[in-house]
Order: sequence, then C-alpha cells, then structure tokens
Amino acid sequence: MNLQIGKRKLMNQPNLVTVIRIEAVLDGGQVQVSWPKGRNKPGRWVTTVDPMHLLDITQKPRRPRPQDDNAYDYIPLWSDIPALYSNETTPLAEQVVYIKLFAPSFTWYLTEFSEVAPDGYPWLAFGYVRNEAEPDFSEWGYVPIDELRDLHCPPFGLPIERDLYWESAPFGKLRF
Repeated sequence: MNLQIGKRKLMNQPNLVTVIRIEAVLDGGQVQVSWPKGRNKPGRWVTTVDPMHLLDITQKPRRPRPQDDNAYDYIPLWSDIPALYSNETTPLAEQVVYIKLFAPSFTWYLTEFSEVAPDGYPWLAFGYVRNEAEPDFSEWGYVPIDELRDLHCPPFGLPIERDLYWESAPFGKLRF
C-alpha cells in the first residue's frame, strides 16, 4: 500500500468508516492519523494505527446484495452520491436521489453529501425530507447525518434505516 500523507478512509468496525488524514508515516510501519472531533468540537483526534486498517480512498467497494447490506450504514462507501453544492445549478426535479432513509413518519431522499462540509460541519447531506403525516410540511434542506443516527422515532423508539433496495432516480420521477 502506498502510504502517502493525505486523506484516507479508516475501517474501524465492519461497515463503519471514518474519513481520516495520514499525518505521518512512523518508524516501525505505524501511521499517525487524525480526524475531526465532531460537530461543535474544535480540533482533531490523533492516534497511530497499523497501515493494514487503512483503505485507499480511491478504492471503492462494490454494492453488496441487500441481504448482506447494513440498513444503519446511512452513507455507504459504494454510494455514488456527489459532494455538497455540486448540484446547485441543477433543477431540483432533475437532481438524482442516491440514498433513501426512512422512519415511520419521515422519509429522507438524499442528493448530496460531504463527510466534512466547506464550513467544517461533519457528515452533512442535502435532500428532500418528506413528512408522511403532514406532506405540506415536506421540504428541501440540509440533513446532519450524525443527528439522524441518534434519532429514535416514537412510539417504539425505532432508529432510522436506509432502504437497501433503493435504486437511484431523478427526484422528479418519484411518486408519493
């Protein structure tokens, strides 16, 4: 593996990936890495890891079969979702929905995502949020993915899930 200083993805658990930066290659083969501490937390965490745990950011995994996928991996590595603000000139009806997240009362149709937004906000997506109970209150907007992970919907406390069978489609072709 080519261990150059720069951005990489760290597989710290199965199906859980963190965007990191290689800061230095140390003697003995270890690698010093850092990653953002999180929203509203300045600075970066720094640690050393074995290079076998690094996945080159250019290596993109293939989409697994739905029965082998993880519904709680909201933005999977294999997704082709473009970066935030890359569709600003595209009409909303023509924007492609790459990821569908759902809960009993809401559905999120995501069209853009960045691990770190230009303003430093981590794990931010853009898309359409459909309020299933009151469709008139549905809207386009920014979605903090880390907040969705912590959300459990009443009355049963169900977490939000990703639709494992979703196929990308332009927003204008969706039927509600």
